[in-house]
Amino acid sequence: MSSQLGWIPSMRQGSAVRLRIRGQDHAAVPTVVEDPEEVAALLGEFRRRKGPKAAKGLMLGLPGDRQPTDDELRTAAAKTRFVCFRMEPERPGR
Repeated sequence: MSSQLGWIPSMRQGSAVRLRIRGQDHAAVPTVVEDPEEVAALLGEFRRRKGPKAAKGLMLGLPGDRQPTDDELRTAAAKTRFVCFRMEPERPGR
């Protein structure tokens, strides 16, 4: 396992984490997405929301000038994982 991916085992435990978003802390629970088809779908959604330049910026071989093909998404998905965070409601007094 490369040192870049050393954090993934701790995320697989699903323990709550704190995320700082726009200067505010939020409680969240991580889920590691490793299934290639699910990762490909998330990459496609990322590309649709953020555009081709942002998708290319992930450095997974996605084109920066057009919608990637299903094969390109699957090839890129084989190179990465996603971590999705489910935000937890804030409790009073936090």
